[in-house]
Amino acid sequence: MPIIYSAGFYCIESKFTSYTRLGYEVIRVYPKTSVQLNFIRHLEHSGKYDFWKTAATKGFADIMASKENMISLKSMLRVTGIRYSIFISDVQGKIDQINAIPRKEAGPKSSRYALTWDNYYQYETIREFCYALAQDYPDLVTLEVVGTSLEGRELVLLKISSGGEGKPGIFVDGGTPIFTIEQFLKTDFHC
Repeated sequence: MPIIYSAGFYCIESKFTSYTRLGYEVIRVYPKTSVQLNFIRHLEHSGKYDFWKTAATKGFADIMASKENMISLKSMLRVTGIRYSIFISDVQGKIDQINAIPRKEAGPKSSRYALTWDNYYQYETIREFCYALAQDYPDLVTLEVVGTSLEGRELVLLKISSGGEGKPGIFVDGGTPIFTIEQFLKTDFHC
C-alpha cells in the first residue's frame, strides 16, 4: 500500500506588505500544570497573540506580540506563575537581518540539505530542502508546482509514492510534516 504525503508551503514576509513587526518580540512559555496549559490555550484563542508553536501537555509555546500586548502578557504570566524566556527580542530586526542574506536560487543544487528541527525556517529554505529530497530519492519523491502565493512564489507539492494508479494514499499538508517526510524516506519501509 503506497503512502503519499503532500506538503504545501505558504509564508508571508514583511517585505511584501506594509505591515511591520517593529517593537514585536517572541517569548517561549513553559506551562507546567493543566491549569497553566488551559490558560495558555485561552490566550491562543483570544486573537491578541500570534502563536508560532502551540502549547502541549509537556513542552513550551512560542508567542509573538506587539510591545503593548507583550507587557500585559508578561504580567499575566507572572501572576499565573508561568515561566517564560525571551526567544526573539526584536522580531523586525530579525526579519531585516534574514532578508539581508543573499538568497540561493532554489533547485536541486546539492544531494543533501540538512535542517535542524529546533528552528523556524523561511519558505525558500524549506523549498530547497524539498528539492534536495527529490534529488536524494528520485524513485519515491516528485515535486509539482500547484500554484502561486499572493506574493508570487511557487507553491510546491511534495509527493512520496512508489507509483501506481488507484492505490490508496495519505495526504499531509503544511511545513510541519517535513520532519516526518525525511524520517519516512530514511527508513527501509517504502511503498
